[in-house]
Amino acid sequence: TCACISGTMAATQSAGAGGAPKEEKALAQTEQNSTPESPLAGLGLPSWLEELMAPGVGQGVFVTLKLSLVALIVCLLGLLYVIKDPEIRIHLYVFLAMSAVLMVLVIWFVGELQTAKAAKKGAKAE
Repeated sequence: TCACISGTMAATQSAGAGGAPKEEKALAQTEQNSTPESPLAGLGLPSWLEELMAPGVGQGVFVTLKLSLVALIVCLLGLLYVIKDPEIRIHLYVFLAMSAVLMVLVIWFVGELQTAKAAKKGAKAE
């Protein structure tokens, strides 16, 4: 490895001082102009999963939250259909009510968030 490093250094030095700064400037400009690539880009993940794993809160997070709440409500309804013990059913009714209220609040919050983002974009456009 030392021979490779010294060979690379000798090749760099023999290229002359005039060629190296131009290459460094071109490399610096390329790095400034390019957007940072996602660390998940080379894994072959579906686009919706890449969006979900990206930093920040994207639309995929809200869709996943809504779908999970719908699945919870469906499961609770299925349990209410199957279970006939009144002591257990009261808990299922409470959980179902809490899930339904949470679902309504999430839908309301996402709507308000989208309205605020649209108003902010409209204000920037003016």
